[in-house]
Amino acid sequence: MTKFNGSEILHQKVAHLLRPEELTSINLMRWLKSYNWDVDHCTEVIEEYVKNRDCLGLNDDDFYKDFYDHQQIKHYCDVFQQSRLQYNWINSLDNGIVFVEDALNQHQQQHN
Repeated sequence: MTKFNGSEILHQKVAHLLRPEELTSINLMRWLKSYNWDVDHCTEVIEEYVKNRDCLGLNDDDFYKDFYDHQQIKHYCDVFQQSRLQYNWINSLDNGIVFVEDALNQHQQQHN
């Protein structure tokens, strides 16, 4: 099996699990590379990944509409300084975003 073939096989196995934006060749190749091109193991890990996302409510489109209003997120934002992700930061060619920020927000730093 070639690496490209592995991507096609993985696609067939997980197409019913992943959202269209996650079901890209580059994303599937990332999974395969991370797990030494083992399609069966990748399938198991992706199944577990989807279960975890479901459990946390992350597969619900509405979760992101009011993300910063969730009580847990508000608490996190009170403790840790962070930028708010904007949709214009994302495009179809990027595979990830890197944040480099202070660990504590300014209020926390002043009181330590």
